[in-house]
Amino acid sequence: MDLTNKKLDWQSILKDHIEWQQKLYPQENISESYDELIPLLMENKIPSRVILSNGKASAYAFFILPTNGDDRMYSTLGFETGEIGDEKITNLLKWLSNEADRLHKTLVMNGIFNEPNNFRDILKENGFNIMDRIRMELIIEESSLPDSEIDLGGYEITEISNNNISDLSGILFDSFRGIPERILLPSREDAMKPFMNEISRGIYGRIITDSSYKITKNGDDVGGIIFTDGKTEKERMPLLLFLFILEEFRGLKLSRSIIANSLKSLKTHGYDSCQLWVDRNNFAYRIYKAIGFVEKESEKSPIYYKVPS
Repeated sequence: MDLTNKKLDWQSILKDHIEWQQKLYPQENISESYDELIPLLMENKIPSRVILSNGKASAYAFFILPTNGDDRMYSTLGFETGEIGDEKITNLLKWLSNEADRLHKTLVMNGIFNEPNNFRDILKENGFNIMDRIRMELIIEESSLPDSEIDLGGYEITEISNNNISDLSGILFDSFRGIPERILLPSREDAMKPFMNEISRGIYGRIITDSSYKITKNGDDVGGIIFTDGKTEKERMPLLLFLFILEEFRGLKLSRSIIANSLKSLKTHGYDSCQLWVDRNNFAYRIYKAIGFVEKESEKSPIYYKVPS
């Protein structure tokens, strides 16, 4: 039995979900982040669907629309157990897909609570894409980058600050064309500046401005790197949030050089390690491996998404 737009006890429904997220991110006050969300769910002000079994919620989904012009629709899903029938999963996915199509949004899901064993197969059957991102760590002292790679030749690097980060919205947008992690950005360029402003406000942690740079050639921006303090991560160490090089400037070892500059700065400021998330199909994955980043095989963050039909 499924219910739509009925008043339900979302505090009870999400209790285990919240506890699970709190264990994943012990440094964050997860309960506090739900304090505003749950009343809105209770009042049916957030679109949701719940599937009941014997009077209890066996599966649920809801989605939140961004207010900054972003054309992605972020959905939360949870299941009572990891074993649930295909029909119930399909019910939720079709509802979300129909809503995303109606709103002309790209549907994005990650962090599925009690993800069922058959979930991925059903996602594929319903036209979803799957991107498996893995976490990698680097002990800076063990980096394979020699000091000689710090020199960018005829290119210049300038520190990125909260005041100028939005100026990089266009180049970041262009640099991510054609790679799997394109889904991490708004699909419309006009939504990039609000997105970059959110980054400057700390949505992924405080930007480490001394270790974040843009690359320029004859006054034109051609790439960059952004590190944050990793506040939003389970492991509190600097996070390589974005490495971006325009396609026509790849293959010139600019990525290695700018990473070398960032690592030197991080070390100078007392950091001994850093981390990142990457999809193995991203060209940058091979660069990270060569530099010395090590995969944390047990730490994956799959992203499931579907573009509107």
